[in-house]
Amino acid sequence: MGAAVRRASTPAGDPAWLVCDYDTVKRLLADPRLGRAHVDPEHASRYSESVIFGQAQPASPTEAADHERMRRLVGPWFSARRLALLRPRVQQLVDELLDKLAVRGAPADLHEAVSFPLPALVICELLGVPYADREDFRRWSDEAGDMTDQARSFAGLASLWQYMNGLVAAKLDDPGDDVLSALVAAHRADPDGFSLDQVAQLGAALPFAGHETMVTAIDAGVVQLATHLEQRDALRRDPSLVPAAVEEILRISLPSSDEVPADSDRAYGLARWANADLDVDGVTIPAGDRCC
Repeated sequence: MGAAVRRASTPAGDPAWLVCDYDTVKRLLADPRLGRAHVDPEHASRYSESVIFGQAQPASPTEAADHERMRRLVGPWFSARRLALLRPRVQQLVDELLDKLAVRGAPADLHEAVSFPLPALVICELLGVPYADREDFRRWSDEAGDMTDQARSFAGLASLWQYMNGLVAAKLDDPGDDVLSALVAAHRADPDGFSLDQVAQLGAALPFAGHETMVTAIDAGVVQLATHLEQRDALRRDPSLVPAAVEEILRISLPSSDEVPADSDRAYGLARWANADLDVDGVTIPAGDRCC
């Protein structure tokens, strides 16, 4: 497998460190010395030209406190109990997408028909986005996350931001049982410490927190089961194996060294920058460097 960490470059051609080992990646993702912010974001290594995913965010003295507040406000909506309550609705969404896929006939694009829209629809359920607005919401989220066309990324983010501000205003007058309404309630409790702009900003960020990773996981899972028929048949015979299979699919859907040729300096991964020197298995990653 090779070293757990080595020099690489991002798709934008900027220098970075590639972390290859699963356990090391898992450990580093919980390390507060790695984050999305950088003291000099204009000169930090870019992942791409995307306004959302490609570049570091400006460092802020309240970054740690803001992150803790976000986890406190949003975390309960992603608890095992809350997600279990959402399971029937998610199943309904999956069934509807699969029914539409079947009507199209073969050949069909599972990514476009199921993998890509499903996470966006689930996020809409959680946020309380009206059904009539969901296609627009999905399109703006897709545009904002564009990894190659910066103008499209900026335009999508502007549209999403404008829409989210309007939805926040609507939740002020007509709250529901959803994440955005809960964030509005937190604003009412502390209007000086948690502004409506911050509510909209956090709401607009949620589609990007899990959409791309879930799309990749669904795609990867389908490919794995389509190419390992014995594993697919085992799941059909014994559904109790499904949780372990899902865990394995989530593991292998992450970028790994197996996906990058040994003689290549190109790497793909999550955008994180070191805010302090890091020792990773005897290799020092200097503060300010990017990790994949």
